[in-house]
Amino acid sequence: MYRLAHRYDTADPKPLYRGQSNYSWKLETHLERNVPESVLKETGLERYELKIMTEAQQRFHEFFSQLPDEEDYLSWLSFLRHRGVPTRLLDVTRSLYIACYFAIRDAQPNVDAAVWIFSPMEINRSYDHNWDYKANDSWLRKTIYTVASYNQDPSFPFPKNPYKQFSPPTIETLKHPYIPNKLNALKVIDAAMRGFVDKPGVAFVEPFWISRRLVSQQGAFLAPFNVRYDFEFNLFHMLRMLKIETPEREVPNDDQGLFDLWQKAKIIKLRIPAHLHAILKVKLETMNIRELTLFPDLEGTLLHLSSIIPREIK
Repeated sequence: MYRLAHRYDTADPKPLYRGQSNYSWKLETHLERNVPESVLKETGLERYELKIMTEAQQRFHEFFSQLPDEEDYLSWLSFLRHRGVPTRLLDVTRSLYIACYFAIRDAQPNVDAAVWIFSPMEINRSYDHNWDYKANDSWLRKTIYTVASYNQDPSFPFPKNPYKQFSPPTIETLKHPYIPNKLNALKVIDAAMRGFVDKPGVAFVEPFWISRRLVSQQGAFLAPFNVRYDFEFNLFHMLRMLKIETPEREVPNDDQGLFDLWQKAKIIKLRIPAHLHAILKVKLETMNIRELTLFPDLEGTLLHLSSIIPREIK
């Protein structure tokens, strides 16, 4: 673990990590988790995500003195995600140790955890080669609405500026103003956030409006372009992978082996054996990676108080 962190956390750009409490779990956003297949494939989760954000903008001024700009869709989704609300954003961190904390925090006894490792450079390269230069208008939707519905129509209430929200982009409007034959990545991400991108893909994103919690966790997000597919389909489709393609093996012991692994792998899934969780938790505590520092708010204080009672380590 320490060798890997020493080698990878000094890379430029730094890897992105995600900790999960169960090694068998797939990569999955809270937005897509446990929803009916008909909603995911036919109705479209972007309609529900729009309803969530619009209602949040209607109500949150009662509870918060500072909020993101109303048209800053990404900052709103980030703001909601860090308060437990389902969105398309998948949390990641730039720290392997913080990812380990989230991997083992809620892990069950005798269940191996996992840390996923992503290369921002590989994601950006795949976007350039497999998305940007080949894009055409068939990759976009003219509307986020479908003929299908699931119970109540989730399209209301409308956002404050529905003309911008529902204005469909074209490849021409998404082009970069200064670089010929290239798309403006920020415009593509905005179009995806609004539900107008049909072509699967994933982007590494950071909101303009950064919370204290995001800073403390060295956090960022991976955002799928088309939420009518699950997150893994978006990711693997853009990386041109069917699944995690290499068989599981031991982490290399030497720097050169770690470097070679990083150069060859598009994604690394690191197993954290259950028998190491207790000692790793102690080590992370001594590094001040704990609830009070990662959640610098009331929730973090409550989590800290709950952790005071000793629990049997099995």
